[in-house]
Amino acid sequence: MRKARITCHTGQRLGAIDPFIYGHFIEHLAECIYGGMWAEMLRNHKFAGHDQPSEGEDRAAQYGIPAPWRAVNRTASVRFLHDNTITYNGVQAQRIDLREADGAPHGVGQPGITLEAGRSYDVRLVLSGKDLAGPVTVALVQGETVYASKTVDVGDGWDTHAFSLTAAADDADAEFRVTIDRPGRLWIGAASLMPADNVNGWRRDVLELIRGIKPPIIRYPGGNFVSGYHWEDGIGDRDRRPIRYDYAWNVWEPNDVGIDEFMTLCKELDTEPYISVNAGNGTAAEAAAWVEYCNGAANTRYGAMRAANGHPEPYGIRYWGIGNEMYGNWQIGHCDAETFARRHVAFAHAMRSVDASIVLLGVGDMPDQPGYWLETVTEIAGADVDLMTVHHYTGVPSDIDEATRDALVTACPEHIGRLLDDTRRVLDAYGPEGHRIAISFDEWNVAHRGVGRRQNYALRDGLYAAGMFNAFQARCDSVTMANIAQLVNLLGVIETGPTAAYGTPIYYAFKLYGEHCGDAALAAEVDCDTFDLPAVANIPALEGVPYLSVSATLDATRGVACLAVANRHASDDITAEIALDGVADGAPGRAWELNGPGMDARNTFDAPNRVAIREVGEVTAGPRFSYTFPAHSVTALEIPLVS
Repeated sequence: MRKARITCHTGQRLGAIDPFIYGHFIEHLAECIYGGMWAEMLRNHKFAGHDQPSEGEDRAAQYGIPAPWRAVNRTASVRFLHDNTITYNGVQAQRIDLREADGAPHGVGQPGITLEAGRSYDVRLVLSGKDLAGPVTVALVQGETVYASKTVDVGDGWDTHAFSLTAAADDADAEFRVTIDRPGRLWIGAASLMPADNVNGWRRDVLELIRGIKPPIIRYPGGNFVSGYHWEDGIGDRDRRPIRYDYAWNVWEPNDVGIDEFMTLCKELDTEPYISVNAGNGTAAEAAAWVEYCNGAANTRYGAMRAANGHPEPYGIRYWGIGNEMYGNWQIGHCDAETFARRHVAFAHAMRSVDASIVLLGVGDMPDQPGYWLETVTEIAGADVDLMTVHHYTGVPSDIDEATRDALVTACPEHIGRLLDDTRRVLDAYGPEGHRIAISFDEWNVAHRGVGRRQNYALRDGLYAAGMFNAFQARCDSVTMANIAQLVNLLGVIETGPTAAYGTPIYYAFKLYGEHCGDAALAAEVDCDTFDLPAVANIPALEGVPYLSVSATLDATRGVACLAVANRHASDDITAEIALDGVADGAPGRAWELNGPGMDARNTFDAPNRVAIREVGEVTAGPRFSYTFPAHSVTALEIPLVS
């Protein structure tokens, strides 16, 4: 049994902890929003791009139809093509010409649809026809088996058809079809299929999971994505919004989710919005217009647009970031530090001319990037920066052994703490006198398989998150916001499948700290065994990393001291003698523990609670007491103080 000492000084407050350090981030990237949070079941539902025929026997069958759609009964009598002359969204539509009937349906279908028996699905189709001799059939099928169908009559103008279909059976690979069986011409401007229980377009089960961790603030819409994003593409009639190619992530962007959908999400979750604006190929005038759309009165130019879109009351968004990672050559609009600093000032003045009350975040640096970005931006633009952003992703090589992986991931927060201290020194040295710039660590996470891939985090990653929270709390006078990237799927706190979702160990770290840590940081010291980490990936060599990562906080409202302790040892329990002033002998404390079978334990759809929080129960505490922290665990202790 390993031993340790923890000393907590309830009379030494380090400062108030901003709840925004438990913030989150969603980006139009991979399956975070589309394919994750957003309830749309169809991919490429506005028929963007050109056909991408696969190699093989059916290669010819794909011509004229963009992936992942496919032809239904292609014959010599039917023609498919991308039409950019008659469109609903101003870009292109799917056209189907049937010259003569042969008794079979002809059209387009999309496989890979997961259905649940008895569940209803909302369908929305924007259709136009010419010389159609019969109706359009919309169906959920498997081969010749029809699970649900409906016919609709289509005229020669664009009409939206909305209805529900109820699946007659379970099927993990059904097909959604739109077909005609009589001669004529059909255009499909947009197609949509969502579970009928969606909440304003968002998945109900995912919302419920998110509510479980009560995110205090969510950053949106990027990330790299924002440097090529023009916000006016994402407002108005959802089906009329243009499809755009996203050059940040090399995918088509349907613009289904824009600022109004995001604000609906924030209202559902009772969370603060944080908007990043396009400082890549965007302009200061465009950013100022976005502020007016969100915060302007209904009698302003852009406030009137918001009201016309169904939102008469201003959103009152306070937090606005100007750009994202503009120091990186991967970023649209990448530039040098001086150029960006002057760009930031121009954006700040334009945006504040619309709303002087907004809080502005500037682009700091990713500390493992070379150069003097932070110094230059702070010196030139510091007077127009309220919070400076810092980003860091812990890269984990695939070829390291498990012991090194455990050490790297769990020790990384010690490195992050030093980076934050370095950032503080730069801000103080180069910032304007009388204006203290706070830190927003608004992108952070572990990347085991690269930043662009889903991770399915293990228990070791939950310990990493706990260590990060401890580092933020210890620097509460400086770090006032942090946003993990991302909330769902890609680098996700939450993982989703077609019909289910679960929280990763990082999710439960958020839940543990959010529910059992106080709002003021207390001075605390730990004396315990340590380990060393050699230089790995983007983390330098670290010596003397304590196995116990400790934070102490005060919840004055409830009159309790809160200890959060992560035991980073993969196999050994650690018994700590705890000194805690302001506590009576025999004080009835309580404990909660995040743990699992081992460092590599992770949740799955079949075992969503393999790593989870359990209530340990009562703990007899006092000014001096002992507690054993199990191997690879995070423990929250709540101890009542003497009133």
